[in-house]
Amino acid sequence: MLRIITSSTWGFARLGHPESAGRLEAIRPILEKYPQELLESPHPNVLRHTAEVHSERMVRRAELRSAESGDLDPDTPTSPATWRAALLAQTAALLAVEEAAREPGLRLFLPTRPPGHHATRQQSMGFCLFNHIALAAHHAAAHCALSPVLVVDFDVHHGNGTQDIFYTRGDVFYFSMHQYPLYPGTGLAHERGEGEGEGWTRNLPVPPGTPRRQQMAFFKEVLGEVSASARPRLVLVSAGFDAHRADPLANLLLEAEDFGEMTREIVAVADKYADGRIISFLEGGYDPAALRESVETHLAALAGD
Repeated sequence: MLRIITSSTWGFARLGHPESAGRLEAIRPILEKYPQELLESPHPNVLRHTAEVHSERMVRRAELRSAESGDLDPDTPTSPATWRAALLAQTAALLAVEEAAREPGLRLFLPTRPPGHHATRQQSMGFCLFNHIALAAHHAAAHCALSPVLVVDFDVHHGNGTQDIFYTRGDVFYFSMHQYPLYPGTGLAHERGEGEGEGWTRNLPVPPGTPRRQQMAFFKEVLGEVSASARPRLVLVSAGFDAHRADPLANLLLEAEDFGEMTREIVAVADKYADGRIISFLEGGYDPAALRESVETHLAALAGD
């Protein structure tokens, strides 16, 4: 069963910024095809949980800058509406994990805004205040007896924040396929984790213009390897759709149907190891038409259609 967890506010959009509320408006007709849970208010302990994956200094800075409608970095503007949207996104991450723990076979999609996978333990960056998927992975492993966790990130940009947070941990496996070179400049193949996390990070950097069938073959091969290694009890997806050929921020060549194909591969992994549990988080995707078509194929595959 597929459900959508969404929130009562989608936050602030600076005029001309590619990461805008218009992205969620573009996919609203697709989301409305599925059962939805609407979050009206943040979890009462959301900041305490957030401080388990981000430094207190980072959280406090994000709060203060948002109150001032200031910028956290050149790419990451804020406002009080941004702060509320980020807290609701963090709340959605917590609730989604708790629902998945109670309900084997559950698939959830969280159209979170702002996105999250660039936020490191110490720094908001790259359109991201907080790392929602990292909070979900930590909450699952530390509090919900759903360890190990596999995070699959097919956003065109490397999820440097997620990698940073789990690089030395052996309970969350991070796998990213992304364009390289491209922002943020991380995610090379030799980055494999350290200490207890050695071997628990796997990066698949692909050059600009890689033929789509070749990229898909790479993805399927590496996903098979990492899932057999991790044998996850929960699968989380950083679902960025900016590897689409129409996206203005990158140079890969995927079509909407390819995101459905990747999702079916992820579903097969979840069915094999994780009692079907999958939680997918919206990350990038900045061409409205391409985003809408790609999300439609992704959700159809999650739903088993």
